[in-house]
Amino acid sequence: MSRENTFGQDVEFLNQHVQTIVLTGDDNCKLACVAAWQGRIMTSTCGGDDGDSFGYLNHNAITS
Repeated sequence: MSRENTFGQDVEFLNQHVQTIVLTGDDNCKLACVAAWQGRIMTSTCGGDDGDSFGYLNHNAITS
């Protein structure tokens, strides 16, 4: 299944299942990580919340 979500959509999905921390740089670069999952970086972007999400989220594994 192909998913082309924005960074904001992916963070919203993650927040429905686990507390997500978003780190923001001086520009539109952002990084989403989950401390509960050993500080794993889940996705990133260089386009703000509406930009492309560069990570891969296994939606089935996260919802299970």
